[in-house]
Amino acid sequence: MLLVVVLCISPVAGVTDVSANDTGTVEKVPDTQFVKATESVSVWKNALFPLRVNASASNGTVIENQMVTVQGQGAEVRLNKQQLAVFNPDEEIQMSFQSRRPITTRPFQDEEVQLLVAKAGPNASTTLQNTPRTSVSGALNSVMKANASGNVSYELVDLGELEKGAIETSYNLSEEGEARGPGQYMFFVVQDTEGEGFTVENGSLAVDGKARVLGMDTALVQAAEASASVSTENPTPGDEVTFDVNSTFTHSNVSHAVVLYNESQYTSARTRIRVNGPLNTNISADQVTVQSTLVGVNGTAKVVGNASVAGVSVDNETVRGRTTFRGLADWIINRANASGQTNGTAPARGGSPMRGEKTYLDASGTLAVSTNGTGTVDVQTGDDWEEGTYRYIYIGQAKGQNNLSTTTGTVELGNATVENESES
Repeated sequence: MLLVVVLCISPVAGVTDVSANDTGTVEKVPDTQFVKATESVSVWKNALFPLRVNASASNGTVIENQMVTVQGQGAEVRLNKQQLAVFNPDEEIQMSFQSRRPITTRPFQDEEVQLLVAKAGPNASTTLQNTPRTSVSGALNSVMKANASGNVSYELVDLGELEKGAIETSYNLSEEGEARGPGQYMFFVVQDTEGEGFTVENGSLAVDGKARVLGMDTALVQAAEASASVSTENPTPGDEVTFDVNSTFTHSNVSHAVVLYNESQYTSARTRIRVNGPLNTNISADQVTVQSTLVGVNGTAKVVGNASVAGVSVDNETVRGRTTFRGLADWIINRANASGQTNGTAPARGGSPMRGEKTYLDASGTLAVSTNGTGTVDVQTGDDWEEGTYRYIYIGQAKGQNNLSTTTGTVELGNATVENESES
């Protein structure tokens, strides 16, 4: 279930190519390469690509991703999300702003920039997480609108000059005196072009004059590391695999989600996100086409009781067999109750499959609720699943959007080997 959300609900943006000339002289980026997000702020058309958090360096939950590319009106560009991570609340998030082929940041050399950080508060369901983010401009508008809610905290960090258009930095989640820690973060590399640009005073975000956004990325930070273990001995395809899970939370009514999927099928797949039309602040789902070598999911999606994870609440129901990615995502979204995150989460329309071998991903997921922070979760595998290494992801969700804990590990179907990576 959660894999479907990753595949179907991805940020998208148009692509243009800006490069240095043959003499080595770097030309500045023309104003035509910026899109007006607000009256005071413009966004570089390539801002989706150059800023990346280093997921592989995280001490939290890290999984290998498939190759994802984005194609707008220009070249097809890798999203550069080789790993996906949920960070721990006491680590430093490493990140870099730099050229990523065919996009170059060299034209921004010697520019003074800042890091604008927006962190969703515990009631984020009514702010950042309840708004569409189909472009960097859309994400920025979400941040600006959330300013009035008081449920988003902001920080502005001076980064200095971009050396050859690039910079590496880090964000310490445990730094004292700052409202950091668990939550959902948005990072923007920004520069002022008139006046002071972005300002943060008494927790409020404002723009003095005019400013630009050059890059953006996001990070999810959990409240604690969870643990999970497989109690089923020597599972084989067709078995129900039982997980003993511990969210570490002491709350009542904790939701537990476990996704089990064929790791090699997932990581060897390719997904292309195509945007029909120029980048602007009004990109809709109808303008986005997702093509993938994965046709859909072959497995069982099951909800036990009334559970909620990441703001999505669903009731008792089970779906078995082969389901397209869009179909399974629709099943989740359509059953979200009024308190769930339904706005802006409709999956992009499906397109024709990509060239190459097509396959269904052998995967199942179960979402259940317990009276405390521990419990057991049963995940049904398929008789027709391939034997081999399967990765599981466990997510525990207590009351409060930021009370999230995760872990991951692998289990061999047809073999006795089980590994919980949070304990290895």
